[in-house]
Amino acid sequence: MLYARPKDGAQDKSAWQTLEDHLTGVAEIAESFASKFDSGAIAKAAGYLHDLGKAAPEFQEYLEQAAFQETGKRISCSIHHSEAGAAWAVERFGNAG
Repeated sequence: MLYARPKDGAQDKSAWQTLEDHLTGVAEIAESFASKFDSGAIAKAAGYLHDLGKAAPEFQEYLEQAAFQETGKRISCSIHHSEAGAAWAVERFGNAG
């Protein structure tokens, strides 16, 4: 199971938001907003891609470490999760501008 984030600081993973639920939710909201100017399909695709990097094993490890920190301080993450979807799209479709 891949996760997007712990919910409400919960350490029990059964309370965490799954990556699939997060990406689907964002894609649906983006499509809804962008449909008003005939761009729903592209916004939906962007919504699915926006956090694709959270699927990386390193990011999943980061989530676990962050969730189990008792200090309450954020720890840094070297994974740029928001860039992975853009990189995938460019690799797959080229630089369409």
